[in-house]
Amino acid sequence: MSWEDLADRTLKTAISVFKTPATYTPSDTDFDPIDIDGVFDRNSQAVDLNTGAKVDSYNPSFGIRFKDLTEEYGDDFEIQQGDRLAVKGKNYRVIEAIEDTEGGVKLMLSLTS
Repeated sequence: MSWEDLADRTLKTAISVFKTPATYTPSDTDFDPIDIDGVFDRNSQAVDLNTGAKVDSYNPSFGIRFKDLTEEYGDDFEIQQGDRLAVKGKNYRVIEAIEDTEGGVKLMLSLTS
């Protein structure tokens, strides 16, 4: 098993344990909304490891496997600022997508309603 396969399997398992169901709606109207599982976090922040100072603060985020989107929309699909996510009865707009190097993406969200 390759490193990429092992990382994806681990991410898939973690999401299945901590999942929050949501509906993802791309801003590109050529794509239909899909149901997706991810890890919802009401608060997220980045800290400078050298100083311990808070450098960024976001409210909230939703962690996903990017593969869940590309399996539905195709390998050329790109997350766009303005895509929508409905989770726990609230609607959010994607303000940033932070990709890790192992197939995970953290969607930084802004509440719309």
